[in-house]
Parts: sequence; C-alpha cells; structure tokens
Amino acid sequence: MANRELLDVLNQGVARWNQWRKEHAAIQPDLTRANINGASLSDADLHEVDFRRANLSGANLSGVNLGDANLSYADLRGVNLSDVNLSHVNLSHVNLSYASMGWTVLGDVDLSVVLPLMTVDNSDFSPSRLTAVNAIIGVSHALVQK
Repeated sequence: MANRELLDVLNQGVARWNQWRKEHAAIQPDLTRANINGASLSDADLHEVDFRRANLSGANLSGVNLGDANLSYADLRGVNLSDVNLSHVNLSHVNLSYASMGWTVLGDVDLSVVLPLMTVDNSDFSPSRLTAVNAIIGVSHALVQK
C-alpha cells in the first residue's frame, strides 16, 4: 500500500516532491496502489519509485525521470509520457492504451515477455528512442516510428 506521508508530499506539488527526493535520496518511495489519476507531475523526479498497481490514468508525466521505477500492473491509460526516461523500468502487465510517448526513452526494457499482457492500443511512440528494447510488437493502431 502506498505510503500516506509520501502521497501527502506528492500532493503538495512537484517542487515540494523534488525537494523531498533531494533530502531523502536514499529512500526508494513506495507508491504501490496509489490513486493519482489525472495528476500533473510534469518534471517530477520519480526514478526508482514503486508504482506497482498504481492508477496513473490520465496523468501528465511529461519530462519525468522514471528510470528504474516499477510500474508493473499500473494503469497508464491516456498518460502523457512525452520526453520521459523509462530506462530499466518494469512495464509488465501495464495498460498503455491511448498513451502519448513522443521523445520517450525506452532503454534496456524487455517488452517481449509482457506484450501479450500489455495494452498499447492507439498509443503514439513517435519519435521515441527505443534502445536495446527486446520486443515483438503486435499492437493495433499504435504508431511507431524510428
């Protein structure tokens, strides 16, 4: 379950959250099962955050560092992931339907195991950088460009 204190800090805004992250750099935040749908978290430092089973649907995560985060089973429908670092992120069982992922970095992400269980219908991956991504992509209405 999400740490209530961390949710309170996050609800105070991105500037307060980023300050808290600097002051508590050794802590890996637990936002498991957090309901932060529709939140505006643009430019937040969310690296190494545990978002397992979190509801982030409709959130604005543009410019966010999600490197090494755990997003398994998260609801990311309609999320703005433009210009986001998704390197080394656990994306197993996520729902990315209608997500926007332009200029997103997917480095060292293995999607081959999760694609049968990951929904990316109508998602826009252009012009994302897919580096060392292991995937066999079979999606409907997704736009992928190099």
